Amino acid sequence: MSPDRVSGEAALRMEDAGSVHGVDAPESAAPPSAAPRLEGRGFSILGDSISTLMGWVPEGWRVHYEGEVRIDGVRRPRDTWWGRVISHFGGHLVANSSFSGSVIEGFGFPAGNSEERIAALLGPKGERPDVVLVYMGINDYGWGGGRNQVMGGSLSASARPADLAGERSVEWVIGPDALDGFAMAYRDVLAAIRRLAPSSEIWCLTLCPATSPSEEGRCYKYQIRGVELDAYNRAIARVARDAGAHVADVRAYGVCYDAVDGCHPSALGMRQIADMVIARMEGSSEVPASIGRAPRAVRTCGRPHCHGCPMDESTDSRWTIACRGPEDGR
Repeated sequence: MSPDRVSGEAALRMEDAGSVHGVDAPESAAPPSAAPRLEGRGFSILGDSISTLMGWVPEGWRVHYEGEVRIDGVRRPRDTWWGRVISHFGGHLVANSSFSGSVIEGFGFPAGNSEERIAALLGPKGERPDVVLVYMGINDYGWGGGRNQVMGGSLSASARPADLAGERSVEWVIGPDALDGFAMAYRDVLAAIRRLAPSSEIWCLTLCPATSPSEEGRCYKYQIRGVELDAYNRAIARVARDAGAHVADVRAYGVCYDAVDGCHPSALGMRQIADMVIARMEGSSEVPASIGRAPRAVRTCGRPHCHGCPMDESTDSRWTIACRGPEDGR
């Protein structure tokens, strides 16, 4: 049974689109003139915490942007990256299947490859989306897979499967098999979306580094557990191409979007993500104005992973995507 979904105003047309520019796109980006076919369409979102908003995801699902982590300027759909994208194309939201902290590869709900998450892409009356925006994978990168998320006791982890009963260890340093598992799960997700909405146009966002305003989080982690961030992006692009989906390669801009903690975008960060996505979807050839002064995404730490680093504050039950390093400039 699919989870309850918000109805009524969740399907209303978005308002207040932002202005956008763009840059030359790599091979994974849209062909020219993609915009006309997207005008006035129905959009659904498959995402994690970055895409959540209270009242705009199924009732009872975990939401970020609320309570102590509420962010100034991110209160309404038009403040979010997805709301701005939908508004730009004069579209409307069909459904937002986003769950804070969720991974793509898991062992059932709330993982992105679960039946419930895919079913929640339908509208309140079973409407199928014309366009599906997939923005997930950062939690897979951070945890190193669904198993680690379960072992770490995350509130967003799937129920522990029987074959993991009694296990307690978290794999701090992962191997290429973890990336293979992610790619397989991402492929399953795209196939499930095709079955649900065969005529939908699917756009997959790549993962992008972000800023952190605190001294404690001045270094972005590009290789947390031994597999680099861009290896996940290459997997996303490869799987998307194989599935006939499009890639909105925001990572290719080489900047860090503005965030409050190295991950969750501020109001400016939401606008930056939206502008980059729109530019990719339109096949534009200019740099979005909102990222013109964004800091370059430059790796400053040469460690092969973060395990054992005195600057890393991650624990078995909590991972962070930024740290106090690099130590001694390494």
